[in-house]
Formats: sequence, C-alpha cells, structure tokens
Amino acid sequence: MESGSPPNPPPTGAPGTPEKPPTARKPSAAQPEPTPPTLRAAQPPPQPRIEDLDARVTNVDRNLRIRIDAVLAATMFSLLAAIAAIVLVVSADDDNATTDQVRALRNDIEGVGQTAAAAQRDVNSISSRLDEVEGNVSTLSGTQTTNEDELSDIQADLKHVGKRIANLKAAVARESAANQKSAGSP
Repeated sequence: MESGSPPNPPPTGAPGTPEKPPTARKPSAAQPEPTPPTLRAAQPPPQPRIEDLDARVTNVDRNLRIRIDAVLAATMFSLLAAIAAIVLVVSADDDNATTDQVRALRNDIEGVGQTAAAAQRDVNSISSRLDEVEGNVSTLSGTQTTNEDELSDIQADLKHVGKRIANLKAAVARESAANQKSAGSP
C-alpha cells in the first residue's frame, strides 16, 4: 500500500460495520420554466455608485504606482549591470578590448535601451488607461445626477396624474348619480 493513497473502506457486511440499505433515488421536483426575455420587465442596468468608482480609481492608481516602481527597479538593475560590465571591461588586465568584448558591451547597452523604451511605453499606456477611467468616472457621475433629476420629475408627474384620475373618478360618480336620479324620477 502506498503512503499517499487513502485506505480502502471495509467491505459491506464485515464485522463492526453496519450494513447500508440501498437508497432509492427520489424524483426531483419539476423545475419552473424560465420566463422568456420578452416577458420580463425591462429594468435599466444598475448604475455604479460613486464610492465604487472612487475605489476603482484608487485601485488603478495603486496598481500604476506598483508597476512604475517595478519598471524603474528593472531599469536601474539593467543600468547597474551595464555599468558593472563597462567597469569590468575597462579594469581588465588587458588594456586592449577584444572585438567580442566590444560587441558584448554594445549588446548590453542596446538591451538596457530596449528595456528603458519598453518601460516608457508601459508607463504611457497605463497613464492613458488611467485618464480614460477618470473620464468614465466623471461621465457616470454626470449621468447619475441626470437620472436622479429625471426620476424626481417622473415622480412629480405621477402624483399629478394620480390627482387628475381621482378628480375624473369623482366627476364620473357625480354624473352617474345625476343620471340615476333623472332616470328614477318620471
């Protein structure tokens, strides 16, 4: 028996183990049919709250700072490696640099330049994304204010319509009573 495998269960009916009666499978209850999308009430999508958007912007800002720090650390490490390579080449016992050493040094310097360029592209990309998120937050904030104003206007209109309906019902009741009175008298 391997040490990582689970122990085998004792056979059913072995001494010390209760016998399990066979279980019958119960039929599941009928599932209600989902309502087709055309019959569901149309509901506007929920608007994100300003606090949620602020938290997102804060999170994006924190991630941006972390990435910038990481890119700067990588750039500094690459620069230090290039400087160390230059110092080693210059301080070698041999004053004359070989062609291979010069080529290796050029490759190191090009690698540092490419790393710095990639880091700058990443910073520019993240900065543009952050500007886009800030624009979206301000747009959503304006939309939320507009929606709240429209909601209060609709509520006022509904109250006015309710009063007019009550007035019409009262007028119909008066008219009906007048008609019954005139129909009842000869």
